[in-house]
Amino acid sequence: MNAFINIGNKIYNGRFNAFYENITSKIIIETLEKNTPIFLDEWIKYGDYQKNLSDKFFLFYKEKGWNTTMLYSYGLRYHNNCKHFPQTLKALENFDNIVTVYYSTLEPGTQLNPHFGDTDATYRIHLGLNVPAGLPTCGIEVGGIKKEWVTGKTIIFNDAHLHTAWNLTLQSRTVLIVDVLKPEFTKKKWLILASVLGAMGIGRTLHPFNMIKKLSPKIISLLHIISTFIFLFVLLIQRQLRHFY
Repeated sequence: MNAFINIGNKIYNGRFNAFYENITSKIIIETLEKNTPIFLDEWIKYGDYQKNLSDKFFLFYKEKGWNTTMLYSYGLRYHNNCKHFPQTLKALENFDNIVTVYYSTLEPGTQLNPHFGDTDATYRIHLGLNVPAGLPTCGIEVGGIKKEWVTGKTIIFNDAHLHTAWNLTLQSRTVLIVDVLKPEFTKKKWLILASVLGAMGIGRTLHPFNMIKKLSPKIISLLHIISTFIFLFVLLIQRQLRHFY
C-alpha cells in the first residue's frame, strides 16, 4: 500500500476513516494524556509573545489567528524551538514512530479555511492543553464529523480528509499536535517523510502564486521528486546528529 501524499491541496480519496478511536501504540496516548501538565507548563513558560517569532514551516503558508510552534515536522527538527521544550521532547523521545510534534493555538474568533492535510500515513493526535469551550463554539470537523477538544484528552483523526477548526470564544485554544506513523508504513518511514516534506515545499511555495494549476502534472511531479530527495538528504544528515531520532 502506498501512502497518500498531498501536493497542492489534492482531494483525498477517503480510503481511511476520518476519526480513529485508538491506535496500535496505546502507550503513546497514555503518555500524552499523563504528561499534559508538563506540556502545558512548558508552553506557558515559553510565552505567548514568542510564538509569533518561532520557526514556521514555509512562511508562504499562513492563516490569520492560527499560530504554530513547530518542534518536529515529519522528522524535520526546529532547533531554536526545541531548546525551549526539553521536558516535552524527553517524554516523547522513546517513540520512534512519532514524526511530528508542535503546539497549535487558535486565537479568539478564528475560523480556519477547510483544507486537505498532508498524508494518510499517520495518525494525527490533538491533545487538549487549554480548551476554553466545547461545541458548538470551539471544535474541529473532519470528513463532515464534528468533535470537541477536552483538556487532558486526545482526539485521533486522519489529517488527509478535508477538515477545519474554529474557536469562536473570547479566549485562545491551544493543543499539542503529534503525528504517529502507521505500522504499515514503518519500512518506508524516511522516504515517506521526505516525500511529504517535498510535497509541502512544492505546494506551499507555488500555491500563493497560483502556479499549481498553471504547471503541468509532469512538471509538478518532477519538482516533487527533486524536492523529496533534497529533504531525504537533510533528514539523513539530521539523523546522524541523533536529534530525537
